[in-house]
Amino acid sequence: MDSPRQRKITSAQVLSLLLLVLCGAGCRLNLPGTHDLPPGVRKIAGVFHDLDPRFSPDGRRIAFYRETADRRLQLMLTDPTLHRPVAMLQPELLEPDKGFDTDRCSWRAPESLAWSPNSRYLLIPRPEWYKFPDGERLPGTGIWLLDLKSGALKPVAIHPRKYANIFYTYRSQSWSPDGKYFAFIGQGIDGETALYVVPFWAEPPRKVVPRFDRYEATDWPVWSKAAPDRLVYRQGILRGPTADPIETLRLLEPGGAAHGAIFAMTPSRFRPLLHRAPTGGILPRITAPQWSPDGRWIAFALSPNSLNPEISEIWIVRENGSGARRVSPPDGRGYLCPEWLSDDRLAALRPDKGGYDVVEIGRNGQTEVIGRIGSTDFDFSPDGRSVVYADPGSVPPGRKTGLTLVHLKAMNRIPALR
Repeated sequence: MDSPRQRKITSAQVLSLLLLVLCGAGCRLNLPGTHDLPPGVRKIAGVFHDLDPRFSPDGRRIAFYRETADRRLQLMLTDPTLHRPVAMLQPELLEPDKGFDTDRCSWRAPESLAWSPNSRYLLIPRPEWYKFPDGERLPGTGIWLLDLKSGALKPVAIHPRKYANIFYTYRSQSWSPDGKYFAFIGQGIDGETALYVVPFWAEPPRKVVPRFDRYEATDWPVWSKAAPDRLVYRQGILRGPTADPIETLRLLEPGGAAHGAIFAMTPSRFRPLLHRAPTGGILPRITAPQWSPDGRWIAFALSPNSLNPEISEIWIVRENGSGARRVSPPDGRGYLCPEWLSDDRLAALRPDKGGYDVVEIGRNGQTEVIGRIGSTDFDFSPDGRSVVYADPGSVPPGRKTGLTLVHLKAMNRIPALR
């Protein structure tokens, strides 16, 4: 028979083993990345923030997301009066670690929904979770198609169960005007990016692959409305650790010719802006390319430092790569997010006193303020007569949405751009 001492040691050993098992399970559950949300993040009744407003191509509806305090996003739909917001899907936890970045004037293309050309469908991001052998979990996103008429959801670009690549987040989807293709960006956890161009219904949603890009620095895919099979996108090039970075705009025709770079900017070409750039040199960045309605020109924002909006400029270049020039005035105020209002009239945002003036840019750098908005999470109506934007911060009690619609002033007061 065991002595009391032996029984005590045996009991202690059993207890220790039990604690180790429980602690092991608990520690595994408490590893960073194993919970959907960090501790303490919870929903607060009546507190929400609306973001990512996007007009339908027919101008009759605005789709947007409603974010609650527990970081869940719910797809919403409203008419341009903003009086009747309606929930389209249940709330989902989308990218809980880093947030859903819908800023259209940021250094990268915004995460957003995308309307189909006929205003019936939406391409939306949905959450995907990856589990690794050590128990850690990583959130990512895939892209789904929502039929607004039937309410049906269908995956169009999602990751395989055993995913071996690095682009865990699919974002910034863009639908070609003829409805045949959609493009989007895949992003890795260290910021690597790649361009995907997918023909609708031609490939299984788990079989999409990125275009070859040895630099993994691609962003801002935008389709031409005049030539629906043409896509412009931004690509950064760094040929070596000590080489100057190069910013380029490139054209692509899915299934056709690859036109390559139509515009390139190196730090040496930015020397005139050195007095306005931060200490430490110049790192050029192209953002927010936009096709003119006739497809002849591409406008974009160009900055020696995309983190400082006060040194951003608006440039235009022909689709064949000729005629590149700055069109915003060199007044040191900063110009962001160009938008074509017609074939020869261009608008942009200009930071001013905590908000943003919507300015028309005319010939010889002349400008005219045609409106004012409160954030860079915005969208122009298809007719170019109004802008909807997401108010920063939570929605005050009594308001139905956190969106604001601004009607723009009449144009034609300054000479047309071309």
